[in-house]
Amino acid sequence: GMRPGEALRCSHASSAPAGCGTTSFCAFCGAASAIMQALSGTEASEECVIQRGSEAYFEALNLLVWSKPFAAGGGNFVLFTIRDVSAEKRHEFLERLFYHDIGNTVAGIRAMVSLMETDGDGGESACPDCMELLDSATEQLVEEIDSQRSLKAAEAGTLMPDMVPVELGALAMKTAALLKYTLYSRDVRLETVPAGRPVTVVSDPVLLRRVVGNMLKNAVEASSRGETVRLGVEERDGRGVVWVWNPAVMADEARHRIFQRSYSTKGRGRGLGSYSMKVLAERYLGGSVGFRSGEGEGTVFEVSLPGTGECAGG
Repeated sequence: GMRPGEALRCSHASSAPAGCGTTSFCAFCGAASAIMQALSGTEASEECVIQRGSEAYFEALNLLVWSKPFAAGGGNFVLFTIRDVSAEKRHEFLERLFYHDIGNTVAGIRAMVSLMETDGDGGESACPDCMELLDSATEQLVEEIDSQRSLKAAEAGTLMPDMVPVELGALAMKTAALLKYTLYSRDVRLETVPAGRPVTVVSDPVLLRRVVGNMLKNAVEASSRGETVRLGVEERDGRGVVWVWNPAVMADEARHRIFQRSYSTKGRGRGLGSYSMKVLAERYLGGSVGFRSGEGEGTVFEVSLPGTGECAGG
């Protein structure tokens, strides 16, 4: 007697009185879409992500679903079939990561080394900033690989955060420095908005840097050439907040699905950045990740973390 989201314990199924199929998130659910198509007499096949658990601890199922209308015993029914493709999605993402993202970074490193070996007029390097960009690109390469290792451990429940006092302004600046090559290659500017005074939180600096780094990368990728991204730090109600702004406005579907595993506005094989932000910040750092997006204000993502006076979860 249960609907699919209720049977699979979808976290959104209990967020509305009428249950599965009636929330604003259900409008973009592949399972709901397939069932509605079958009820109208059409066979359908869709991809679906079911997020299970609470806001602080959740897991994601990547599913392929099929629906087919059929009649039996004088009644009309829907045959609904589900296959778990989570493992295939992970493999697809890793292929994308190593063949595309890391491949592009390595190609950039090779190009900069080539420019450094070529002297311009007067015996000067044809790329005076190449050493700095090269350092940023290699750091980014290592960070990409380590980030995937951390996410795998986080999903398996084996990640052990090292919670210490962290000054957010310094961490934000260090994270921004790691993305110098990304900003240069995409021709996007970064403005920093420092806090009026030091803001200290209790967190794991390595994991937090990955959360802030993903916020920045998402903002840069959503921006057009010549646009500006802003990075800021502030204290709010005794908690430390890092926020990232970009001028783009998210579509309604993206706003509802942004934290789903494997969902991305950038195409197949992407979509772990926002998901990992939520897993790391909320499951391991005792923080919370949120966003707002609208016409005239752009998009702001932020992570809020326990201050030194709070007890951080782990």
